[in-house]
Amino acid sequence: WPGVTATLELSTAVLGRRGRLVLVGYSADQLTVSPLAMVVAEQRVVSSVGSTLAELEQAVALAAAGQLTPPVAGTLPLTQVNDALDRLRAGDVAGRLVLTP
Repeated sequence: WPGVTATLELSTAVLGRRGRLVLVGYSADQLTVSPLAMVVAEQRVVSSVGSTLAELEQAVALAAAGQLTPPVAGTLPLTQVNDALDRLRAGDVAGRLVLTP
């Protein structure tokens, strides 16, 4: 997703004494921090997946029962997996892409 690296850099730069940086969502971008500065300032980095395993299982069950419609932005053949990943990384997809065999 565009802007993730810049957002992570800004977030760590403005983190105050005893501050907590909460990572939500998924990104392959790297988070670079100074361990010494974090220890001295008593800062923490924590993460959250946004839901519990039970909540995820419930969402899948609702979708399987037709009671929940996930936002599908498009369907592509599995042979176009790299194109799909490029579109996701570029932020060109509003919703999810479905890959079919």
